[in-house]
Amino acid sequence: MNRSVKSSHRRPVRRVEVRGAVLGAAVLVLWLVLGVPERVWAQADGGHAELAGGVGAGFFEKWLGIEDATLWTGRLAYHPGLSWGLELQAERVNSRDRIEGGGAAAHFTYWGLGGVIPLRPTRAFSPYFSVSLGVATLALAHDTERSPAVGVGIGVQWHVLRSLALFGEFKDDLATFQDAWTHQVLIVAGLRFSFATTHRDSDGDGVSDAYDRCPQTPLGAVVDERGCPSDSDADGVFDGIDACPDTPIATPVDRHGCPR
Repeated sequence: MNRSVKSSHRRPVRRVEVRGAVLGAAVLVLWLVLGVPERVWAQADGGHAELAGGVGAGFFEKWLGIEDATLWTGRLAYHPGLSWGLELQAERVNSRDRIEGGGAAAHFTYWGLGGVIPLRPTRAFSPYFSVSLGVATLALAHDTERSPAVGVGIGVQWHVLRSLALFGEFKDDLATFQDAWTHQVLIVAGLRFSFATTHRDSDGDGVSDAYDRCPQTPLGAVVDERGCPSDSDADGVFDGIDACPDTPIATPVDRHGCPR
């Protein structure tokens, strides 16, 4: 079937709901990044499962005939540790056929299974890369096509609580439609919930063992996001347990950090 973009039934792309979804996701990201105190950020560091849902926008090659529209996604994953995870992905874009359907309903769906690999995660943020294999479906007004597909994505998670994270992701689902490789570009933001988690913090400094660069910090010492203590007056007694935090440099101190 010839679906030339020059068809007399071509309709203008409707972008209002797409822009609304992207704007809403951006506002949520900014609120969490700027408004959530760092002290409540944490991340599961052992074997755990994750359930995620999100909303965003799907963008398609114009000659395919499907309008850009709001995207909905769901994810189910299992991570045996910190290094990788296995994830089931489902995505759907409810849209319209803008060429031959006269505005008739159309949709794109993707089901895939693949791997998620964290990239230098920290206590608060966890960038990641994902790749999956699956099946994509493009349903237009007068025909429906299914194709093997490859999903490639890159994203980041902001850990709000030990079991809750906000994620943002840019993803490309590559599939063969109308005898050509096509790109379905997806931008999504959502929430990811972890359960059956383990969280080990041997020295009680608020940084899990998996991320703690200083695993034997004395109890009560102030630490950075790597779990290492600070010593503002350089007297050998860490901030938080230093009873005299402004001791002049090179002054001999007792075990409480006060001058002898």
